[in-house]
Parts: sequence; C-alpha cells; structure tokens
Amino acid sequence: MVSSVSESAMNSWSLVGRTDEIFRMAGFAFATSTIILAGQNFGRNQLERVKQIYKTNVVLGLICCLLLALIYNLIAHPLFSLFSSVSLAFILVYWFGLGLHGVFIAIAIVNSLFLFVSYFLTQLYLKKMKFKNITS
Repeated sequence: MVSSVSESAMNSWSLVGRTDEIFRMAGFAFATSTIILAGQNFGRNQLERVKQIYKTNVVLGLICCLLLALIYNLIAHPLFSLFSSVSLAFILVYWFGLGLHGVFIAIAIVNSLFLFVSYFLTQLYLKKMKFKNITS
C-alpha cells in the first residue's frame, strides 16, 4: 500500500499533518478560554456577558484561523520545497523495506525527537523565569 505512494506524496502527507496542528492549537485555545470565561460569568448569573464572550471568541477564533490559513497558503510552497528531499519515512519504507511499519516507525522517531527538543526548550525557558514562594 505505502510502497505505491510517491516520495512527494509521503512528504506532503507528513508535513500537512504537522502544520494542521497550528489550526488545532488556535481552535483549542479559543475553545478553552471560552469555556472558562463563560463558566465564571454563568456562575455569577451574568448571562448577557456569557453570550458576549461566546460571540467575541467565535469571531476572534475565525479571524485567527483565517489569518493562519492565509499565511499557511503563502508559505506552503517554499516551506514544502525545503523537505522535498528523501524523508525518513521514505528511507524506512523503500531502502529498508519496512513497508507500512516504516511509516509508523518514522512517526515515532520524529515525535520522540520533538519530545526531546520540547523538553530542552522548556528547561531553558524555566531557568530564565523567577519563581516566588506563594507563602512569602
């Protein structure tokens, strides 16, 4: 199944899967903030404010996602052309003959690399922050 897919198709599939996360993150951020703000105001029995929060966050979410989609479409070709050489999944599928398992192994390897990079960047950021004791 995977061996009949071209290198470009495999690269596009993996890149689009990664870049789609940008849209999901924006949507999740607006959804989470809407739930929190609406819940607080609903608890205070301020129903008009709940409606206002909902409408505002929907509009802001749509604007944000439309801007991200515009930027994504403008930089898609230059971004994807950077990765048009042989990818890890392509190497595992064709060179090592792992077939469909090679695609999933490549996904696991890339996710593991992102784990270490994210951990390292988080540690750098936390070292810059100054924490205060809550009781003092």
